Parts: sequence; C-alpha cells; structure tokens
Amino acid sequence: MELTILTNQAEEVLKEIHEIYKSRIEKGDSISSASFFRYNAYQESEKLSKIAPNDLDTILTELNKAGYIKKYTDGGFYLNPSGVAYREKAFLRFFLAVKDIAQFFNFFKK
Repeated sequence: MELTILTNQAEEVLKEIHEIYKSRIEKGDSISSASFFRYNAYQESEKLSKIAPNDLDTILTELNKAGYIKKYTDGGFYLNPSGVAYREKAFLRFFLAVKDIAQFFNFFKK
C-alpha cells in the first residue's frame, strides 16, 4: 500500500468532503452528482465554512496534487474515486500503522 502523506488540515477537509458525498448518496444522488462540488460547496458544511477561503483553496490544491480531487478554475471541484477510496481505507491504514508499531517494539524484545 502506497503511503500518501497529507497535512492534518487536508485530512480533515477530505474527511468532511467524503461525509458530504456519502450524505448526498444516501439522499439518492448519483455517484457522479454526489462527487461534484460547486465553488460555494463549503457553505454546505459548518466545518468547511469556518476555514478561511484562502486556506481552503490551499488545502484543495494539496488534495488536487495528491489526486484525490479535480480542482476547477472556478473554485469548484470533483471528488475523484481515489479520494473516496482513500477515505474508505482510513481504518485499514490506521490498523496497519498500529501493526507496524507493534512489530517494531517486538523486534527490540528479542
């Protein structure tokens, strides 16, 4: 599994975007429709609306460079399948990290 390193802020924003995406699907939106976020989509979320617009733009640029979203020049973006998969595998990444730490400490017990 390739490790993608995101800032804590980008992790939190991607998590919130994914929550909005899931909520839209639960309401009956198609996957493609649920994945599209207009330039003012941050207003859909209390968490995102608290982030300064310039900071949010910087974070979205980071997510775009990582390939998790496709950022448009008008400020909108599209949540890519890789972004969905990254969030869906968050628990697995945590579990593997804990396992690696346990193996590291077991190495020194020998």
